[in-house]
Amino acid sequence: MAKYNLTDRQKELMRVIVEYIRSGQITEPIIPLVAARGQHIMGIDRDFSPNLTGDLEVLAEEGLLSCQFSSRGNKVYTVKQAGYDAVDNNFEIPRDLLVPPISIGAIVHEMKGGNLQAVGVAHSDVQQIVNNPELLSEQLENIANDLIETVKAELTASELLEYIKTLEDLQTQILAENPSPSILRRLVQVVAFLGDIDGSSSLMAKVWPKIYPLLLIIAEKAMRGG
Repeated sequence: MAKYNLTDRQKELMRVIVEYIRSGQITEPIIPLVAARGQHIMGIDRDFSPNLTGDLEVLAEEGLLSCQFSSRGNKVYTVKQAGYDAVDNNFEIPRDLLVPPISIGAIVHEMKGGNLQAVGVAHSDVQQIVNNPELLSEQLENIANDLIETVKAELTASELLEYIKTLEDLQTQILAENPSPSILRRLVQVVAFLGDIDGSSSLMAKVWPKIYPLLLIIAEKAMRGG
């Protein structure tokens, strides 16, 4: 079976969180505490890596934790069922949870054949956009805002915050000098609602016309090796 792309430290962190929740020693949300004397999780009497917040982010990116914002604007986390399953399965991913990779090249090929029309980005403009960092950043921001407007009425407040955070992570990856293909694929799957959100079929149909420009941009960057 495939395994989650986690370090031993991140796996141990996930095990500890699940252990404390199951034993009733802590309740969700999981609240990281950053202080001069170290990084901790509220209710867990253990020392963690100085990169605790980064490790929690990785666990969220892998789909094991859900990230929300507290009333004070701080990140807090809850364990997804996938997180419990990962601990129980020694971080092996069951076959029925594996999502086939998105074939960006195939989609772009179909678009160039005239079967699909990208909204907001003409094919002839993609190269120009990717060549200009300011223009690329502006275009990504416009697409993100358009996506948010499209979905905000159908998501809960916490779902919308998580969706916005995912869009921000996607923009960061696209703008990076060497974007990670696996992270890009996972983030695109989330913003395109290829996950487990209720009513995702309806949302998927609404957002896909706006996702195509992102795929064109990602494909253009991929052809340049970043």
